[in-house]
Amino acid sequence: MTIEAYVIFINPKFHLYQSPMNKFIIYPNQLPDFMCKLNRKSSTLNERHKGLAAQLVFLHQTESPYEKYSKYSIDLLKKGIICPVCHSFDVFCFDRHVQCQVCGHYEGLDSAVLRAVGEIKLLYPNEKITTNLVFEWCNGIISKQPIGRILRQNFCAHGIKKYTYYI
Repeated sequence: MTIEAYVIFINPKFHLYQSPMNKFIIYPNQLPDFMCKLNRKSSTLNERHKGLAAQLVFLHQTESPYEKYSKYSIDLLKKGIICPVCHSFDVFCFDRHVQCQVCGHYEGLDSAVLRAVGEIKLLYPNEKITTNLVFEWCNGIISKQPIGRILRQNFCAHGIKKYTYYI
């Protein structure tokens, strides 16, 4: 059974400059003609085709073996603000700033909290961002009042009082 391979670019704003002319590359503006050409080809299906289709259905995987993240619990991870320079957890908060005790890096409270929210969203994409969750993730280094203020300024609040979460 012969198989023809093509690279098809579907984004209309994309163009591959200096592409080789003899390669099987289909650009967005060539796609309608290419599909018409494919539809014009007639073929008869035989048992070999049906066997190949059955084998492809059998080998289909619904879960990727190359899953990006392994399963883990929020309780098992070490919590706290991480220094963006030396990646130390030895960070303390004062006034509207956080400072690393290892390298001395000095950072605004807003950027530290937003970085923590980014970490939570990366590790737990389905988790609702709440003041309590960010407070727990920061290991209590930053109090709930500034966390709530920063979340209200940078995200849309949904819910009321203790059921408030941010998107």
